[in-house]
Amino acid sequence: MAYSNVSQINTKKKTNRARNRDELRKQRTKVSIELRKQQRSLQLEIRRHITHSLSDCEYSNGTNIPIDSIFEELKCELPPIARATDLVDFSRENETIGGNAFDENIQRKIRCLKAIHEMLLQENSTLVSNMCTNFNLFPKTNIQSSLFVSSLLDNHMIPLFVRLLNTALSINLTPVNICFITEMVATLATIACVSDKEQLQALSVSCVHQPLLMILSQRNIANADIKLWTNAFCCISFVAANNSELRSFVAKSDFISVISQHIEFASMNCQQKTEDDLNYMRSIAWSAKIIIRGNEIEHNDTNLRLLSQLFSLLSLNDDMITTNVIWTVSSIIEPSSFHELIPKDFILKLVGFTVGSNEEVKEAAITALANIASFSDYHALSLVNQNFLQHIGQLLNDNSSVVQKETVRILNNIISADPSLISQLRECCLFSTLLDLLHLGDYQTQKEITFLLRTIVLKGSEEDIVTLLNNGMIVALSIQLTINEAEVVQTTLEIYEHLLKLEKRKAIAFEVADRCEQSNVTHNLELLSSHPNEVLSNFVYKLFDEYLDHRDSSCGMDAVESSQTSLCDPKTGFNSNSFNF
Repeated sequence: MAYSNVSQINTKKKTNRARNRDELRKQRTKVSIELRKQQRSLQLEIRRHITHSLSDCEYSNGTNIPIDSIFEELKCELPPIARATDLVDFSRENETIGGNAFDENIQRKIRCLKAIHEMLLQENSTLVSNMCTNFNLFPKTNIQSSLFVSSLLDNHMIPLFVRLLNTALSINLTPVNICFITEMVATLATIACVSDKEQLQALSVSCVHQPLLMILSQRNIANADIKLWTNAFCCISFVAANNSELRSFVAKSDFISVISQHIEFASMNCQQKTEDDLNYMRSIAWSAKIIIRGNEIEHNDTNLRLLSQLFSLLSLNDDMITTNVIWTVSSIIEPSSFHELIPKDFILKLVGFTVGSNEEVKEAAITALANIASFSDYHALSLVNQNFLQHIGQLLNDNSSVVQKETVRILNNIISADPSLISQLRECCLFSTLLDLLHLGDYQTQKEITFLLRTIVLKGSEEDIVTLLNNGMIVALSIQLTINEAEVVQTTLEIYEHLLKLEKRKAIAFEVADRCEQSNVTHNLELLSSHPNEVLSNFVYKLFDEYLDHRDSSCGMDAVESSQTSLCDPKTGFNSNSFNF
Protein backbone atom coordinates (compact mmCIF):
# COMPACT_ATOMS: atom_id res chain seq x y z
CA MET A 1 0.00 0.00 0.00
CA ALA A 2 2.81 2.36 0.96
CA TYR A 3 4.66 1.52 -2.26
CA SER A 4 1.51 2.24 -4.24
CA ASN A 5 1.19 5.66 -2.61
CA VAL A 6 4.81 6.49 -3.38
CA SER A 7 4.31 5.38 -6.97
CA GLN A 8 1.24 7.58 -7.29
CA ILE A 9 3.13 10.54 -5.84
CA ASN A 10 6.01 10.04 -8.31
CA THR A 11 3.55 9.74 -11.17
CA LYS A 12 1.89 12.99 -10.14
CA LYS A 13 5.29 14.70 -9.93
CA LYS A 14 6.19 13.49 -13.42
CA THR A 15 2.81 14.61 -14.69
CA ASN A 16 3.24 18.03 -13.10
CA ARG A 17 6.74 18.39 -14.53
CA ALA A 18 5.47 17.43 -17.97
CA ARG A 19 2.59 19.85 -17.62
CA ASN A 20 4.99 22.61 -16.54
CA ARG A 21 7.25 21.87 -19.51
CA ASP A 22 4.28 22.05 -21.82
CA GLU A 23 3.17 25.34 -20.29
CA LEU A 24 6.67 26.74 -20.54
CA ARG A 25 6.92 25.59 -24.18
CA LYS A 26 3.58 27.21 -24.95
CA GLN A 27 4.69 30.46 -23.30
CA ARG A 28 7.94 30.47 -25.26
CA THR A 29 6.08 29.70 -28.46
CA LYS A 30 3.61 32.48 -27.70
CA VAL A 31 6.43 34.93 -27.01
CA SER A 32 8.20 33.87 -30.21
CA ILE A 33 5.00 34.30 -32.20
CA GLU A 34 4.45 37.74 -30.66
CA LEU A 35 8.00 38.77 -31.50
CA ARG A 36 7.58 37.61 -35.08
CA LYS A 37 4.28 39.46 -35.27
CA GLN A 38 5.94 42.63 -34.00
CA GLN A 39 8.79 42.26 -36.48
CA ARG A 40 6.34 41.57 -39.30
CA SER A 41 4.20 44.52 -38.21
CA LEU A 42 7.29 46.72 -38.16
CA GLN A 43 8.28 45.59 -41.65
CA LEU A 44 4.75 46.18 -42.92
CA GLU A 45 4.76 49.64 -41.31
CA ILE A 46 8.04 50.44 -43.03
CA ARG A 47 6.67 49.25 -46.35
CA ARG A 48 3.44 51.17 -45.81
CA HIS A 49 5.38 54.38 -45.22
CA ILE A 50 7.64 53.63 -48.15
CA THR A 51 4.73 52.89 -50.48
CA HIS A 52 2.93 56.01 -49.30
CA SER A 53 6.00 58.13 -49.87
CA LEU A 54 6.32 56.73 -53.39
CA SER A 55 2.74 57.45 -54.41
CA ASP A 56 3.92 60.31 -56.62
CA CYS A 57 6.78 58.31 -58.14
CA GLU A 58 5.45 56.67 -61.30
CA TYR A 59 6.76 55.02 -64.42
CA SER A 60 6.03 56.59 -67.76
CA ASN A 61 2.85 54.48 -68.02
CA GLY A 62 1.49 56.06 -64.82
CA THR A 63 1.68 53.05 -62.48
CA ASN A 64 2.89 53.44 -58.88
CA ILE A 65 6.17 51.94 -57.69
CA PRO A 66 5.99 49.63 -54.64
CA ILE A 67 9.20 49.09 -52.72
CA ASP A 68 9.64 45.50 -53.94
CA SER A 69 9.44 46.76 -57.50
CA ILE A 70 12.08 49.37 -56.74
CA PHE A 71 14.48 46.71 -55.52
CA GLU A 72 13.74 44.47 -58.50
CA GLU A 73 14.10 47.35 -60.96
CA LEU A 74 17.52 48.22 -59.58
CA LYS A 75 18.60 44.58 -59.73
CA CYS A 76 17.51 43.86 -63.28
CA GLU A 77 19.32 44.40 -66.57
CA LEU A 78 22.74 44.85 -65.01
CA PRO A 79 25.25 45.10 -67.87
CA PRO A 80 27.92 42.36 -67.92
CA ILE A 81 30.70 44.93 -67.48
CA ALA A 82 29.59 45.48 -63.88
CA ARG A 83 30.26 41.86 -63.05
CA ALA A 84 33.61 41.80 -64.79
CA THR A 85 35.35 44.29 -62.52
CA ASP A 86 34.57 46.29 -59.41
CA LEU A 87 36.89 49.17 -60.29
CA VAL A 88 37.30 50.42 -63.82
CA ASP A 89 39.62 52.98 -65.33
CA PHE A 90 37.63 56.16 -65.50
CA SER A 91 39.87 57.63 -68.19
CA ARG A 92 39.69 54.73 -70.67
CA GLU A 93 37.52 54.74 -73.77
CA ASN A 94 34.64 52.30 -73.67
CA GLU A 95 32.20 51.05 -76.24
CA THR A 96 29.14 53.19 -76.62
CA ILE A 97 26.09 51.85 -74.84
CA GLY A 98 23.31 54.18 -75.80
CA GLY A 99 19.96 54.50 -77.42
CA ASN A 100 16.50 55.16 -76.17
CA ALA A 101 16.16 51.74 -74.50
CA PHE A 102 19.30 52.22 -72.46
CA ASP A 103 18.42 55.80 -71.52
CA GLU A 104 14.93 54.71 -70.47
CA ASN A 105 16.47 51.98 -68.32
CA ILE A 106 18.70 54.54 -66.62
CA GLN A 107 15.78 56.95 -66.16
CA ARG A 108 13.77 54.24 -64.37
CA LYS A 109 16.68 53.58 -62.05
CA ILE A 110 17.03 57.30 -61.37
CA ARG A 111 13.37 57.47 -60.34
CA CYS A 112 13.91 54.49 -58.04
CA LEU A 113 16.89 56.19 -56.41
CA LYS A 114 14.92 59.39 -55.94
CA ALA A 115 12.20 57.37 -54.22
CA ILE A 116 14.73 55.74 -51.89
CA HIS A 117 16.26 59.13 -51.16
CA GLU A 118 12.81 60.51 -50.34
CA MET A 119 12.18 57.68 -47.88
CA LEU A 120 15.50 58.28 -46.16
CA LEU A 121 14.66 61.96 -45.92
CA GLN A 122 11.26 61.24 -44.38
CA GLU A 123 12.78 58.87 -41.82
CA ASN A 124 15.29 61.44 -40.55
CA SER A 125 14.65 64.77 -42.21
CA THR A 126 16.64 66.91 -39.75
CA LEU A 127 19.83 64.90 -40.02
CA VAL A 128 19.71 64.62 -43.80
CA SER A 129 18.78 68.23 -44.49
CA ASN A 130 21.61 69.48 -42.24
CA MET A 131 24.18 66.97 -43.46
CA CYS A 132 26.66 69.61 -44.60
CA THR A 133 26.25 71.92 -41.61
CA ASN A 134 26.21 69.47 -38.69
CA PHE A 135 29.51 67.66 -39.14
CA ASN A 136 30.17 68.25 -35.43
CA LEU A 137 27.73 65.38 -34.77
CA PHE A 138 30.20 62.94 -36.26
CA PRO A 139 31.90 60.54 -35.66
CA LYS A 140 28.54 59.28 -34.52
CA THR A 141 27.81 58.47 -30.90
CA ASN A 142 24.09 58.39 -30.28
CA ILE A 143 22.71 58.06 -33.81
CA GLN A 144 19.90 55.49 -33.87
CA SER A 145 19.97 52.83 -36.55
CA SER A 146 17.89 53.52 -39.64
CA LEU A 147 15.14 50.96 -40.25
CA PHE A 148 15.16 51.67 -43.96
CA VAL A 149 18.94 51.28 -44.17
CA SER A 150 18.54 47.94 -42.40
CA SER A 151 16.04 46.96 -45.08
CA LEU A 152 18.50 47.98 -47.80
CA LEU A 153 21.25 45.93 -46.16
CA ASP A 154 19.00 42.91 -45.70
CA ASN A 155 18.17 43.00 -49.40
CA HIS A 156 21.88 43.34 -50.34
CA MET A 157 21.20 46.64 -52.06
CA ILE A 158 24.41 48.45 -51.02
CA PRO A 159 26.79 46.12 -52.93
CA LEU A 160 24.38 46.42 -55.85
CA PHE A 161 24.57 50.23 -55.66
CA VAL A 162 28.36 50.04 -55.73
CA ARG A 163 28.31 47.76 -58.80
CA LEU A 164 25.82 50.02 -60.57
CA LEU A 165 27.98 53.05 -59.82
CA ASN A 166 31.10 51.30 -61.10
CA THR A 167 29.19 50.36 -64.25
CA ALA A 168 28.02 53.92 -64.83
CA LEU A 169 31.58 55.16 -64.42
CA SER A 170 32.87 52.66 -66.97
CA ILE A 171 30.67 53.71 -69.89
CA ASN A 172 30.31 56.90 -71.89
CA LEU A 173 29.36 59.85 -69.71
CA THR A 174 26.17 60.91 -71.43
CA PRO A 175 23.96 63.49 -69.68
CA VAL A 176 21.54 60.81 -68.48
CA ASN A 177 24.44 58.71 -67.19
CA ILE A 178 25.91 61.66 -65.29
CA CYS A 179 22.47 62.29 -63.82
CA PHE A 180 22.36 58.66 -62.65
CA ILE A 181 25.85 58.93 -61.10
CA THR A 182 24.84 62.13 -59.30
CA GLU A 183 21.66 60.55 -57.91
CA MET A 184 23.44 57.37 -56.85
CA VAL A 185 26.16 59.26 -54.96
CA ALA A 186 23.52 61.44 -53.29
CA THR A 187 21.66 58.29 -52.21
CA LEU A 188 24.83 56.69 -50.83
CA ALA A 189 25.72 59.89 -48.94
CA THR A 190 22.24 60.02 -47.42
CA ILE A 191 22.42 56.34 -46.45
CA ALA A 192 25.77 56.98 -44.74
CA CYS A 193 24.37 60.06 -43.01
CA VAL A 194 21.47 58.22 -41.32
CA SER A 195 23.39 55.00 -40.55
CA ASP A 196 24.68 54.02 -37.13
CA LYS A 197 28.15 52.57 -36.55
CA GLU A 198 27.20 48.98 -37.39
CA GLN A 199 25.50 50.04 -40.60
CA LEU A 200 28.49 52.20 -41.56
CA GLN A 201 30.71 49.18 -41.05
CA ALA A 202 28.56 47.28 -43.54
CA LEU A 203 28.97 50.18 -45.98
CA SER A 204 32.75 50.07 -45.67
CA VAL A 205 32.78 46.32 -46.37
CA SER A 206 30.96 46.97 -49.65
CA CYS A 207 33.98 49.00 -50.90
CA VAL A 208 31.86 52.09 -51.49
CA HIS A 209 35.02 54.20 -51.23
CA GLN A 210 36.44 52.92 -54.53
CA PRO A 211 34.03 54.56 -56.99
CA LEU A 212 33.90 57.65 -54.78
CA LEU A 213 37.67 58.07 -54.96
CA MET A 214 37.42 57.63 -58.72
CA ILE A 215 34.82 60.39 -58.95
CA LEU A 216 36.78 62.78 -56.73
CA SER A 217 39.97 62.29 -58.71
CA GLN A 218 38.27 63.15 -62.05
CA ARG A 219 37.23 66.79 -61.98
CA ASN A 220 35.77 66.86 -65.50
CA ILE A 221 32.76 64.77 -64.46
CA ALA A 222 31.07 67.42 -62.35
CA ASN A 223 32.02 70.83 -63.58
CA ALA A 224 28.33 71.64 -63.93
CA ASP A 225 27.24 70.33 -60.51
CA ILE A 226 29.49 70.48 -57.45
CA LYS A 227 26.77 68.72 -55.42
CA LEU A 228 28.17 65.45 -56.75
CA TRP A 229 31.58 66.17 -55.26
CA THR A 230 29.99 67.40 -52.04
CA ASN A 231 28.08 64.15 -51.59
CA ALA A 232 31.11 62.06 -52.53
CA PHE A 233 33.26 63.80 -49.90
CA CYS A 234 30.49 63.44 -47.30
CA CYS A 235 29.92 59.75 -47.98
CA ILE A 236 33.57 58.77 -47.93
CA SER A 237 34.10 60.78 -44.72
CA PHE A 238 31.15 59.18 -42.94
CA VAL A 239 32.44 55.72 -43.75
CA ALA A 240 36.13 56.45 -43.05
CA ALA A 241 35.35 58.09 -39.70
CA ASN A 242 33.97 54.77 -38.51
CA ASN A 243 36.75 52.52 -39.84
CA SER A 244 40.37 53.33 -38.98
CA GLU A 245 41.81 50.84 -41.49
CA LEU A 246 39.72 52.28 -44.30
CA ARG A 247 40.65 55.81 -43.25
CA SER A 248 44.34 54.93 -43.42
CA PHE A 249 43.88 53.27 -46.83
CA VAL A 250 42.08 56.31 -48.24
CA ALA A 251 44.74 58.63 -46.80
CA LYS A 252 47.45 56.67 -48.60
CA SER A 253 45.51 56.66 -51.89
CA ASP A 254 46.88 60.05 -52.95
CA PHE A 255 44.00 61.68 -51.06
CA ILE A 256 46.07 64.75 -50.23
CA SER A 257 46.44 65.50 -53.94
CA VAL A 258 42.67 65.08 -54.35
CA ILE A 259 41.99 67.52 -51.51
CA SER A 260 44.54 69.97 -52.88
CA GLN A 261 43.01 69.88 -56.38
CA HIS A 262 39.51 70.50 -55.06
CA ILE A 263 40.59 73.40 -52.84
CA GLU A 264 42.28 74.94 -55.89
CA PHE A 265 39.15 74.39 -57.99
CA ALA A 266 36.91 75.87 -55.26
CA SER A 267 39.10 78.95 -54.89
CA MET A 268 38.69 79.70 -58.61
CA ASN A 269 35.06 78.69 -59.18
CA CYS A 270 33.21 79.28 -55.89
CA GLN A 271 33.72 83.00 -55.49
CA GLN A 272 29.99 83.76 -55.14
CA LYS A 273 29.84 81.72 -51.91
CA THR A 274 26.37 80.36 -52.54
CA GLU A 275 25.04 77.69 -50.17
CA ASP A 276 26.14 74.99 -52.62
CA ASP A 277 29.61 76.56 -52.81
CA LEU A 278 29.93 76.64 -49.01
CA ASN A 279 28.65 73.08 -48.63
CA TYR A 280 31.23 71.94 -51.18
CA MET A 281 34.07 73.63 -49.29
CA ARG A 282 32.70 72.41 -45.94
CA SER A 283 32.76 68.85 -47.22
CA ILE A 284 36.36 69.28 -48.40
CA ALA A 285 37.47 70.64 -45.03
CA TRP A 286 35.63 67.93 -43.13
CA SER A 287 37.12 65.15 -45.27
CA ALA A 288 40.58 66.57 -44.68
CA LYS A 289 39.97 66.57 -40.93
CA ILE A 290 38.61 63.01 -40.87
CA ILE A 291 41.19 61.36 -43.11
CA ILE A 292 44.53 63.22 -43.00
CA ARG A 293 47.03 62.45 -40.21
CA GLY A 294 50.42 64.08 -39.88
CA ASN A 295 52.26 60.85 -39.07
CA GLU A 296 51.08 59.33 -42.36
CA ILE A 297 52.24 62.04 -44.75
CA GLU A 298 55.64 63.01 -46.04
CA HIS A 299 57.41 66.34 -45.94
CA ASN A 300 57.17 67.19 -49.65
CA ASP A 301 56.00 70.02 -51.89
CA THR A 302 52.48 68.60 -52.31
CA ASN A 303 51.87 68.50 -48.58
CA LEU A 304 53.40 71.93 -48.05
CA ARG A 305 51.07 73.31 -50.72
CA LEU A 306 48.14 71.68 -48.90
CA LEU A 307 49.06 73.49 -45.68
CA SER A 308 49.11 76.79 -47.54
CA GLN A 309 45.75 76.03 -49.16
CA LEU A 310 44.20 75.09 -45.81
CA PHE A 311 45.39 78.39 -44.34
CA SER A 312 43.69 80.22 -47.22
CA LEU A 313 40.31 78.64 -46.37
CA LEU A 314 40.28 80.52 -43.06
CA SER A 315 39.53 83.71 -45.00
CA LEU A 316 36.03 82.37 -45.79
CA ASN A 317 34.96 83.13 -42.19
CA ASP A 318 32.72 80.07 -42.08
CA ASP A 319 32.66 78.45 -38.63
CA MET A 320 32.36 74.89 -39.95
CA ILE A 321 35.22 75.31 -42.41
CA THR A 322 37.37 77.13 -39.85
CA THR A 323 36.88 74.43 -37.21
CA ASN A 324 37.81 71.57 -39.52
CA VAL A 325 40.77 73.42 -41.04
CA ILE A 326 42.20 74.10 -37.58
CA TRP A 327 41.82 70.45 -36.52
CA THR A 328 43.44 69.30 -39.78
CA VAL A 329 46.40 71.66 -39.46
CA SER A 330 46.86 70.61 -35.82
CA SER A 331 46.92 66.97 -36.88
CA ILE A 332 49.46 67.66 -39.61
CA ILE A 333 51.92 69.78 -37.62
CA GLU A 334 51.86 67.96 -34.29
CA PRO A 335 53.96 64.83 -34.96
CA SER A 336 56.19 66.17 -37.70
CA SER A 337 58.60 68.90 -38.65
CA PHE A 338 55.79 70.86 -40.31
CA HIS A 339 55.53 73.05 -37.19
CA GLU A 340 58.70 74.79 -38.37
CA LEU A 341 56.65 76.22 -41.24
CA ILE A 342 53.77 77.67 -39.21
CA PRO A 343 53.33 81.30 -40.30
CA LYS A 344 53.00 83.89 -37.56
CA ASP A 345 49.75 85.19 -39.00
CA PHE A 346 48.26 81.72 -38.44
CA ILE A 347 49.06 81.96 -34.73
CA LEU A 348 47.55 85.45 -34.71
CA LYS A 349 44.39 84.10 -36.34
CA LEU A 350 44.18 81.30 -33.76
CA VAL A 351 44.50 83.77 -30.90
CA GLY A 352 41.70 85.80 -32.45
CA PHE A 353 39.51 82.69 -32.77
CA THR A 354 39.76 82.06 -29.02
CA VAL A 355 37.72 85.20 -28.35
CA GLY A 356 34.24 85.84 -29.68
CA SER A 357 33.94 82.61 -31.69
CA ASN A 358 31.48 79.79 -31.20
CA GLU A 359 32.40 76.87 -28.96
CA GLU A 360 33.58 74.50 -31.71
CA VAL A 361 35.92 77.08 -33.27
CA LYS A 362 37.20 78.17 -29.87
CA GLU A 363 37.98 74.61 -28.76
CA ALA A 364 39.77 73.84 -32.02
CA ALA A 365 41.80 77.07 -31.86
CA ILE A 366 42.86 76.71 -28.22
CA THR A 367 43.84 73.06 -28.76
CA ALA A 368 45.94 74.03 -31.78
CA LEU A 369 47.63 76.79 -29.76
CA ALA A 370 48.35 74.34 -26.94
CA ASN A 371 49.97 71.95 -29.40
CA ILE A 372 52.02 74.76 -30.92
CA ALA A 373 53.14 76.00 -27.49
CA SER A 374 54.36 72.51 -26.60
CA PHE A 375 56.79 72.32 -29.56
CA SER A 376 59.48 74.55 -28.06
CA ASP A 377 60.10 77.59 -25.87
CA TYR A 378 60.22 79.69 -29.03
CA HIS A 379 56.72 78.61 -30.04
CA ALA A 380 55.39 79.09 -26.52
CA LEU A 381 56.71 82.65 -26.35
CA SER A 382 55.38 83.39 -29.84
CA LEU A 383 51.91 83.24 -28.26
CA VAL A 384 52.97 85.92 -25.78
CA ASN A 385 54.12 88.09 -28.68
CA GLN A 386 50.60 87.78 -30.15
CA ASN A 387 49.06 89.13 -26.91
CA PHE A 388 47.60 85.79 -25.85
CA LEU A 389 48.00 86.60 -22.14
CA GLN A 390 45.43 89.38 -22.46
CA HIS A 391 42.71 86.76 -22.90
CA ILE A 392 43.78 84.32 -20.15
CA GLY A 393 41.21 85.43 -17.57
CA GLN A 394 38.35 85.17 -20.07
CA LEU A 395 39.48 81.73 -21.26
CA LEU A 396 39.87 80.32 -17.75
CA ASN A 397 36.29 81.36 -17.00
CA ASP A 398 34.93 79.89 -20.24
CA ASN A 399 32.06 77.40 -20.02
CA SER A 400 33.97 74.82 -22.06
CA SER A 401 36.14 72.40 -20.07
CA VAL A 402 38.27 71.89 -23.20
CA VAL A 403 39.03 75.62 -23.37
CA GLN A 404 39.90 75.70 -19.66
CA LYS A 405 42.17 72.65 -19.83
CA GLU A 406 44.07 73.75 -22.94
CA THR A 407 44.48 77.29 -21.58
CA VAL A 408 46.14 75.91 -18.45
CA ARG A 409 48.39 73.71 -20.62
CA ILE A 410 49.44 76.76 -22.63
CA LEU A 411 50.18 78.72 -19.44
CA ASN A 412 52.41 75.91 -18.20
CA ASN A 413 54.46 75.96 -21.41
CA ILE A 414 54.70 79.75 -21.42
CA ILE A 415 55.94 80.16 -17.83
CA SER A 416 58.29 77.20 -18.26
CA ALA A 417 59.86 79.10 -21.15
CA ASP A 418 59.94 82.41 -19.24
CA PRO A 419 59.35 82.19 -15.44
CA SER A 420 59.33 85.99 -15.16
CA LEU A 421 55.83 85.92 -16.67
CA ILE A 422 54.49 84.27 -13.50
CA SER A 423 54.32 87.70 -11.90
CA GLN A 424 51.87 88.82 -14.60
CA LEU A 425 49.51 86.02 -13.60
CA ARG A 426 49.81 87.07 -9.96
CA GLU A 427 49.22 90.73 -10.72
CA CYS A 428 46.11 89.84 -12.75
CA CYS A 429 44.75 87.89 -9.74
CA LEU A 430 44.64 84.68 -11.76
CA PHE A 431 46.02 82.52 -8.93
CA SER A 432 42.66 82.51 -7.17
CA THR A 433 40.94 81.58 -10.45
CA LEU A 434 43.30 78.63 -10.91
CA LEU A 435 42.71 77.39 -7.36
CA ASP A 436 38.95 77.72 -7.85
CA LEU A 437 39.22 75.54 -10.95
CA LEU A 438 41.17 73.03 -8.88
CA HIS A 439 37.94 72.61 -6.90
CA LEU A 440 35.33 73.15 -9.62
CA GLY A 441 36.96 72.19 -12.93
CA ASP A 442 36.68 68.80 -14.58
CA TYR A 443 39.28 66.12 -13.92
CA GLN A 444 41.53 66.91 -16.91
CA THR A 445 41.57 70.61 -16.00
CA GLN A 446 42.44 69.79 -12.38
CA LYS A 447 45.26 67.58 -13.62
CA GLU A 448 46.76 70.33 -15.81
CA ILE A 449 46.42 72.88 -12.98
CA THR A 450 48.39 70.55 -10.68
CA PHE A 451 51.22 70.47 -13.23
CA LEU A 452 51.03 74.26 -13.58
CA LEU A 453 51.22 74.78 -9.80
CA ARG A 454 54.35 72.63 -9.65
CA THR A 455 55.97 74.85 -12.29
CA ILE A 456 55.04 77.99 -10.35
CA VAL A 457 56.32 76.58 -7.04
CA LEU A 458 59.59 75.42 -8.61
CA LYS A 459 60.29 78.51 -10.74
CA GLY A 460 58.31 81.33 -9.13
CA SER A 461 59.52 84.03 -6.77
CA GLU A 462 58.85 84.08 -3.02
CA GLU A 463 56.02 86.53 -3.59
CA ASP A 464 54.45 84.26 -6.21
CA ILE A 465 54.55 81.23 -3.91
CA VAL A 466 53.31 83.05 -0.81
CA THR A 467 50.43 84.52 -2.82
CA LEU A 468 49.42 81.00 -3.82
CA LEU A 469 49.67 79.84 -0.21
CA ASN A 470 47.62 82.77 1.04
CA ASN A 471 44.95 81.86 -1.53
CA GLY A 472 44.63 78.38 -0.01
CA MET A 473 46.83 76.22 -2.24
CA ILE A 474 47.64 73.68 0.49
CA VAL A 475 43.97 72.93 1.11
CA ALA A 476 43.08 73.01 -2.60
CA LEU A 477 45.84 70.54 -3.48
CA SER A 478 44.99 68.05 -0.73
CA ILE A 479 42.16 66.55 -2.78
CA GLN A 480 44.70 65.57 -5.46
CA LEU A 481 46.25 63.13 -2.96
CA THR A 482 43.07 61.05 -2.95
CA ILE A 483 42.80 60.27 -6.68
CA ASN A 484 44.02 57.14 -8.44
CA GLU A 485 46.38 58.55 -11.08
CA ALA A 486 49.94 58.11 -9.83
CA GLU A 487 51.41 60.94 -11.93
CA VAL A 488 49.08 63.53 -10.41
CA VAL A 489 49.63 62.25 -6.86
CA GLN A 490 53.40 62.32 -7.27
CA THR A 491 53.25 65.84 -8.72
CA THR A 492 51.27 66.95 -5.66
CA LEU A 493 53.80 65.30 -3.34
CA GLU A 494 56.63 67.12 -5.13
CA ILE A 495 54.85 70.43 -4.55
CA TYR A 496 54.47 69.77 -0.80
CA GLU A 497 58.07 68.59 -0.54
CA HIS A 498 59.42 71.72 -2.20
CA LEU A 499 57.25 73.95 0.00
CA LEU A 500 58.58 72.26 3.15
CA LYS A 501 62.14 72.74 1.91
CA LEU A 502 61.49 76.41 1.23
CA GLU A 503 60.06 76.88 4.72
CA LYS A 504 62.98 75.05 6.29
CA ARG A 505 65.45 77.34 4.49
CA LYS A 506 63.25 80.29 5.44
CA ALA A 507 62.97 81.08 1.74
CA ILE A 508 59.27 81.79 2.26
CA ALA A 509 57.49 83.36 5.20
CA PHE A 510 54.73 80.79 5.62
CA GLU A 511 54.12 77.98 8.11
CA VAL A 512 53.72 75.19 5.59
CA ALA A 513 54.04 72.26 8.01
CA ASP A 514 51.49 73.62 10.47
CA ARG A 515 49.06 74.38 7.66
CA CYS A 516 49.48 70.81 6.35
CA GLU A 517 48.40 69.47 9.76
CA GLN A 518 45.44 71.84 9.96
CA SER A 519 44.31 70.99 6.42
CA ASN A 520 44.28 67.20 6.86
CA VAL A 521 47.15 66.83 4.39
CA THR A 522 49.20 64.68 6.78
CA HIS A 523 46.25 62.31 7.17
CA ASN A 524 46.07 61.83 3.39
CA LEU A 525 49.83 61.25 3.34
CA GLU A 526 49.49 58.57 5.98
CA LEU A 527 46.92 56.78 3.82
CA LEU A 528 49.31 56.93 0.87
CA SER A 529 52.08 55.19 2.85
CA SER A 530 50.54 51.82 1.94
CA HIS A 531 49.96 52.73 -1.73
CA PRO A 532 50.58 49.76 -4.07
CA ASN A 533 52.79 51.98 -6.23
CA GLU A 534 56.20 51.62 -4.59
CA VAL A 535 57.50 54.87 -6.05
CA LEU A 536 54.63 56.77 -4.44
CA SER A 537 54.90 55.07 -1.06
CA ASN A 538 58.65 55.71 -0.95
CA PHE A 539 58.03 59.34 -1.88
CA VAL A 540 55.59 59.61 1.03
CA TYR A 541 58.26 58.44 3.48
CA LYS A 542 60.69 60.89 1.93
CA LEU A 543 58.15 63.67 2.34
CA PHE A 544 57.58 62.78 5.99
CA ASP A 545 61.33 62.89 6.52
CA GLU A 546 61.22 66.44 5.22
CA TYR A 547 58.28 67.16 7.50
CA LEU A 548 60.14 65.71 10.49
CA ASP A 549 63.20 67.80 9.71
CA HIS A 550 60.96 70.81 10.06
CA ARG A 551 59.57 69.56 13.38
CA ASP A 552 63.12 68.86 14.51
CA SER A 553 63.98 72.53 14.26
CA SER A 554 60.85 73.69 16.09
CA CYS A 555 59.99 70.97 18.67
CA GLY A 556 63.32 69.60 19.91
CA MET A 557 65.51 66.69 18.90
CA ASP A 558 64.33 64.12 21.49
CA ALA A 559 60.67 64.32 20.59
CA VAL A 560 61.50 64.11 16.94
CA GLU A 561 63.71 61.04 17.27
CA SER A 562 61.11 59.04 19.19
CA SER A 563 58.40 59.99 16.78
CA GLN A 564 60.45 59.57 13.62
CA THR A 565 60.88 55.87 14.28
CA SER A 566 57.15 55.26 14.55
CA LEU A 567 56.29 57.40 11.55
CA CYS A 568 58.89 56.38 9.05
CA ASP A 569 59.37 52.65 9.57
CA PRO A 570 57.83 50.92 6.52
CA LYS A 571 57.39 47.70 8.47
CA THR A 572 55.31 49.19 11.29
CA GLY A 573 53.56 52.01 9.45
CA PHE A 574 52.68 55.45 10.84
CA ASN A 575 51.71 56.13 14.41
CA SER A 576 49.71 59.26 14.00
CA ASN A 577 49.13 59.72 17.73
CA SER A 578 52.85 60.34 18.22
CA PHE A 579 52.59 63.53 16.20
CA ASN A 580 49.04 64.61 16.96
CA PHE A 581 48.02 64.36 13.28
